[in-house]
Amino acid sequence: MAKTTVAAELEIILASSSEDDGESEPEGFDSSEEEEYWDNKDPFEDGEDSQQPELPSVPATMSRSTADQGPAKRTRREHVLPTEPIAAHVPSSPPTQQPASLSWKTDKDPDTAPPVPSFKPARTPGPQLSSRWKYKSFDLFKLFFSAQTVQTICINTNKQAAKQMGNGKKYKWIDLTVDDFYKYMGLLLYMALLKLDTVLDYWRQDHFLSVPLPAQVMSRDRYRTISWNLHLSDPGEDVQNDSKKGTPDHDRLFRLKPLMDSIKTACMSYYHPHKYLAVDERKLDSKAKTVLPL
Repeated sequence: MAKTTVAAELEIILASSSEDDGESEPEGFDSSEEEEYWDNKDPFEDGEDSQQPELPSVPATMSRSTADQGPAKRTRREHVLPTEPIAAHVPSSPPTQQPASLSWKTDKDPDTAPPVPSFKPARTPGPQLSSRWKYKSFDLFKLFFSAQTVQTICINTNKQAAKQMGNGKKYKWIDLTVDDFYKYMGLLLYMALLKLDTVLDYWRQDHFLSVPLPAQVMSRDRYRTISWNLHLSDPGEDVQNDSKKGTPDHDRLFRLKPLMDSIKTACMSYYHPHKYLAVDERKLDSKAKTVLPL
């Protein structure tokens, strides 16, 4: 049995080798493909998908006769050719941003309101004063003109008076004190409320419209000498700042900084704005001859 089986296997091997050597099939024998051809059937269209072999893609440059020969024998280096040629790698340029087109709005465009920010104040809007104290007018004034700030102004004013007298000015000068400065500011507010033709009219005593208050606060000459020499900043530092004119380091508000910074700090400390604010007319365009924008 074993010998017969071996002999049968040898015959099968020899038969398969003869077919590979180019021996044709016997005449009159039709293969399954030929039978389907005569029956007007396409094995790739009418057959089941699971039974049809998957054909490799054929490049466009190959001739049609080559593509109709069917699947070729596979080799170790067989690979599917791309259907399109691979373009050479070209470095892509960075995308350029197109400027947004600007155009006038028409009456047909819908109106869009800007978003309204929510008002969430850190403190209760309004004056930030202690309810346990009863403030007088002079106490409220000193919140913005503190004694420390006034002391600095008095020192700088005394320096300015000494500088003027050194330059040849002749008048009687007594050093300005904090109390004198408050009296001087009181007279300025009084004159703003009561208008007379000239400053000297506030000290006139021989007229039926004379006012007695200014002479009771200080003399006319004392008021005038304070007005001539009142200086908020240090005169020595003014010279250094003036030497920087024409450069970004020059500060045009340098002479106002001692009082301006004090008032700014006091406004932020003793008052919190409400939700709605009014813009003063000083914020509008002006033709006044001044180096500071209004």
